[in-house]
Amino acid sequence: MKIKILLAILLCSSSVVMAQSEDENEKRVYNYEETKHELAVSLLPILRGEVPSSLFYRKNYLSPKGRNMGFRMNMVFQNEFNSNFLFEEVVNFRKNRELTYEITMGLERQKFINDKFIAYGGVDLGFGFANARFFDRIGQPAGESEFFNIDVMRYSAANFWGVKYHFNPRLSFSAETGFEVFYANSVFKNGSSFTPTDRESGPETFGLNLLPLKALRISYHF
Repeated sequence: MKIKILLAILLCSSSVVMAQSEDENEKRVYNYEETKHELAVSLLPILRGEVPSSLFYRKNYLSPKGRNMGFRMNMVFQNEFNSNFLFEEVVNFRKNRELTYEITMGLERQKFINDKFIAYGGVDLGFGFANARFFDRIGQPAGESEFFNIDVMRYSAANFWGVKYHFNPRLSFSAETGFEVFYANSVFKNGSSFTPTDRESGPETFGLNLLPLKALRISYHF
């Protein structure tokens, strides 16, 4: 008799827990079984008066162990041209062009806090390439085009923590903090239309960056 009573209590309690979890799921603004993918843009450039130059993608999924996870990828692309630039540290130039490309990929563990908030944390690995080209040197002979070129390769590993707030099932806002370890090496090139290009290895850099405000993003879920 006692065993039957215990079984009845367990069945009742489990049904109550399942009903509560179903109610919580119904109250949630987000449902990642229906909106696994999201695209986001960074708000930090906008706050600085600049045009956003990155695109962020995240896929939300359930791991084989039943954990809420996210695969993420961020792509940075910048192309700037200055017509009145004076680079005095090496040679005086009137113009320059700067290109930056970077991609980071990582995994995150997610914790559903309530019906609108999600906390998450994880690790990103990144690779980047930057190029700065200076030309139109002051005082160069007529018809001669001299240039100075800098190529930088960058590798990074970053740890991050963030929180996401859902306005509705399709729109969310997130903020992140964290730190990164990076290594970068550079190559200098200079020459002209009449002389061969000289190539020289530049400095190598290894460092740690603390990122109190790593990212502010607005995301669309689909």
